[in-house]
Amino acid sequence: MYCAISGVVPDEPVVSKKSGHLFEKRLILKHIQTTGKCPVSGEDLTEDDLIAVQENVVVRPRTSSATSIPGLLSLFQSEWDSVVSELYQLKKQLHDTKQQLAQTLYENDAAKRVIARLLKERDEALEVAKQGTANTGTTANGALNNEEAAEQVNKVTNTEKDCSMEVEDTGVDLLPPQVLEQFDKTSQELIAYRKNRKVSPSLLSKEKLESFREEKLFKVHTGKEKEIVALAQSREDSCLLFSAGKDKTVKFFTLDTEKTLTSFSAHKAPLTDLVVHPNENILITSSMDKTAVVWHWEDGDKPKPKAFNTVNIHEGVVTQIFLHPCLSYFGTASEDCTWAFHDLETGDCLSRTTKGPTGIASIAIHPDGLILGTGFNSGELNIWDIREMKVALSLCERSSFEDTSKICSLSFSENGYHMASMNNNRIDLWDLRKPGTPVRNWNVVEGRKCCFDSSGVYLGLLCAHEMKIIETKKGVECLNIVSSRDLSSNDSLTTMLLLKDMERIILGDVKGSLHVLSNSNSSAE
Repeated sequence: MYCAISGVVPDEPVVSKKSGHLFEKRLILKHIQTTGKCPVSGEDLTEDDLIAVQENVVVRPRTSSATSIPGLLSLFQSEWDSVVSELYQLKKQLHDTKQQLAQTLYENDAAKRVIARLLKERDEALEVAKQGTANTGTTANGALNNEEAAEQVNKVTNTEKDCSMEVEDTGVDLLPPQVLEQFDKTSQELIAYRKNRKVSPSLLSKEKLESFREEKLFKVHTGKEKEIVALAQSREDSCLLFSAGKDKTVKFFTLDTEKTLTSFSAHKAPLTDLVVHPNENILITSSMDKTAVVWHWEDGDKPKPKAFNTVNIHEGVVTQIFLHPCLSYFGTASEDCTWAFHDLETGDCLSRTTKGPTGIASIAIHPDGLILGTGFNSGELNIWDIREMKVALSLCERSSFEDTSKICSLSFSENGYHMASMNNNRIDLWDLRKPGTPVRNWNVVEGRKCCFDSSGVYLGLLCAHEMKIIETKKGVECLNIVSSRDLSSNDSLTTMLLLKDMERIILGDVKGSLHVLSNSNSSAE
């Protein structure tokens, strides 16, 4: 006799008066308290409907596999394997469901944009029809008559019926011809310069980088949320640094004296990124308040930046920003799945592009200024042709089940050949001349940021608790520059800055502090 619920011989058997099925008493009582029905027939069942069954008490012998420790371990291992297998299947089903939901939302969003465009065309056609009706008979050849206007409206209606759902055909504005002409000119100049460019003789060697140690530690941001999210260096004054924090402020400070020159509140919400113009007193900030702001300041001991332009076209958090190599335009990327180009002088949006069902987590522009890369929360990685504002190459489709991390950081090498992408647990090095698969990849733990130095020789990798350097020409060995246990504080690292010729490395952490790393031998000298 076996319990109808558990399928094993019951210790305290009872029988249902109504259905005649046998149950383990403790199991059926719990079921009755929960549902009040028979688990087999579905009829109403109470404790009074159960009849105890008398049986001889027999001591059941253990199975042979449960009489020894190895046998018990084998049983436990089998049970564990079955649990892990079931968990994997559940996770896989959940992942497939999420992908189906994302695709559905993607198509729904595309449909809305198509409908909005067609409604706009319909309204324009109706307006033309009204004008044609008003002008009928006033001139023989110039005005539309009622039949022509009706035909035009019918064409719009037929277009709506036949319109496809391709998202790439909607929501894309090409850049103005004069801007593209400026981009092409800048690209040609930079390519010619790169052919004759030589690595600076003052660039630190691999051996000197291996001896990097923490030179100093000082606090920059304070307050409740003081995490440093971005760092930048002035090209004219190598000791002048800029930092953006989650405390909503931007700091100007000198590296040698550790003195803060200026501190100002830049946004209404925590900042996400910061970019500094190399030739002018201009910086650009982005924030979780869905805006980006262009700031100007005058020279002086205590500069006072003033907001010059504000970008508020995005409907989601502005995650990252970049400055075009021609230095007259900048770009923004957002969680609302869009990225855009803006005029630095006027703040006008020149072009806005939508791609994918998930937000853009990272963006970077090629040194020549004609292509850029976008990394999405889904793990998708695309290379864009800026001239046509469309995806020229998809390096990574949506992440597989095993790797669902968003692309948190992108960086192009100054040599123009390589690009690095990082997610939470891996970094890939891509050769743009041989697209398809990364030429090298390395496993990381809690990846934060990757960036090439100004020479393109080294690639810096920042994780939450360590910082590494890769020599890109060899691309085989990672130099462990520092780990959090080697620093004065064991706080999680968030961002980094590689100074010119790798003379120093600046690391920011969640507590608003900066760690300055340098060659221990040169510091001693």
